[in-house]
Amino acid sequence: MKISDLLSKDFEDFFITPIFQIDFNSGERNNRKKEILDEIINYKIKEAKEILLKNATTLLQLEIKKEIIEILKSKCPKNNVFPITTFKEILYYVCQYIVSNERSLTPEEINLLNDISLEYYANNFDIYSIKIYQKKGSLKKLIDNTEYLLEKYTGTIRNIGITYNGLGQDYHDIHVLKPIIKNEVYMIIYFNLNDPEYFQHNNVYIDFWGVGKKLWEEISLSSINRIAQFLQEFLEQPNLHIKNVNISNYIKRTSLPDKIVDIIESSNSRDISLKFDHIIDLDIQFNSNIYDEIRDEINGCYRKCYFAAMYILIRKLLENLLIDCLRNYYKEAHLNKYYDENNRRFLIFEILKKNFNSMIKENDFKQKIGIVQQNYIDILGKFKEIGNIHGHSLFSLNHQSIAEENKDKLNQLIKRLININYRLSSI
Repeated sequence: MKISDLLSKDFEDFFITPIFQIDFNSGERNNRKKEILDEIINYKIKEAKEILLKNATTLLQLEIKKEIIEILKSKCPKNNVFPITTFKEILYYVCQYIVSNERSLTPEEINLLNDISLEYYANNFDIYSIKIYQKKGSLKKLIDNTEYLLEKYTGTIRNIGITYNGLGQDYHDIHVLKPIIKNEVYMIIYFNLNDPEYFQHNNVYIDFWGVGKKLWEEISLSSINRIAQFLQEFLEQPNLHIKNVNISNYIKRTSLPDKIVDIIESSNSRDISLKFDHIIDLDIQFNSNIYDEIRDEINGCYRKCYFAAMYILIRKLLENLLIDCLRNYYKEAHLNKYYDENNRRFLIFEILKKNFNSMIKENDFKQKIGIVQQNYIDILGKFKEIGNIHGHSLFSLNHQSIAEENKDKLNQLIKRLININYRLSSI
């Protein structure tokens, strides 16, 4: 098979043929490589752009990529992969130059060239790589969480927070983390922040490089375990979808350890897609540090997919807001409306809800506060029941859909209870 069987003939003539005209054993080979790159950038960049965009979709197909590298490898001299590394470097730098300087590109074209840049060049001498889409959420939060996990499992992180100018022009911002595992494996994690006006996802690339060109079978079980532990926790974060798993080592085929394969496959089968960044609105003013902390814990449980804990905390939040309302309305004169003196504890949610429903029907309450609509009572009952299920059952359905479907109503209820409490405390 020839390259022209996979890509256009002009791609082969432009990016492949000049490389194989270099004397690979010459001491001038690197200078000649630089001359080829300079000639493209200075004199042929428009032609390069047209050829790359014409072939971009094909270049990014995993099977095609493997075929291209295999064909190039078959043409390489024995134990000399200079043509392949040169091809990858030129492809990377030309794509990077185009997206940095060409102002007529569409966002979709920029994304394609950006993917080519990273998927080819970043994988040079790597032993494995994973391409991930972050469908929703804060990339900064993901980076922070990743730093925490890397520190936990590797102890050291290099190049934290580096921003590479160029890749993606005004539409992308690249951040890189580069930890090393026991001086055996480099992990290079690229966080590609995309402008949400143009893209529905951020890109994350995780590349593994063997220190000293080591292959998987040469790496210790301890290092493999650390990588597996990191990937397990990293891929459990919501809204991460594996797009491809890339084997691009062209020196020697090497099998990915089963432990890591299992984690990737199990993560790929999960579909935890959160609709929101948080469940309780951040602009709600509780005027209480305790309530602020509960709100943050609820939102944290949601983002971490600890849904049973989230529902229990929502129930607890509503329960305490009810107590505040009842206490400010009935005062100590009717302590039994919200407090059990005999057992020295607040009343259970069911009784609090019942007393709240009675309170809002009293004429005195209506004159002071107004009418509380039935939909607030309904949503209060819904989250009471869900909280009870998760709090008192050994087994419960662990999902976020009810909270997401009722997010707006829940926040309206919380704001209404805060407003009632504020007005009652002011009387």
